[in-house]
Amino acid sequence: MPYWPEFASNAVSVSDTTRLKMLAPRPGRVRCVLDTDTYNEIDDQFALVQMILSPERLDLQAIYAAPFFNDRSSGPGEGMEFSYQEILRLLERLDVKPDGPRPSRRDRVCRPAESCPAGRRRR
Repeated sequence: MPYWPEFASNAVSVSDTTRLKMLAPRPGRVRCVLDTDTYNEIDDQFALVQMILSPERLDLQAIYAAPFFNDRSSGPGEGMEFSYQEILRLLERLDVKPDGPRPSRRDRVCRPAESCPAGRRRR
């Protein structure tokens, strides 16, 4: 029995042919963004490099530094700052110039939390 029987009763039946067609990769370039905690683990570095080295398939619109908090950072804000700096290092090694708006340090990270203006969240 399905986990959610109320959904199963409303499910649309799809043939295997239609399902495979729906799952096939789209032709051409795919517009994408990368939200990454690049400094935290190596997998995000590989993902960023793969995206940059695949311009025929991926139209990378933006790269966002994501926060993380573990033994490599003193808090989410510092983790995000580390990720941002790692993104810049990778772009430099790939000889890719960051284009578009680059926020100031104050806009990227609020530290400590009480120094953030009311209503503003970490980016």
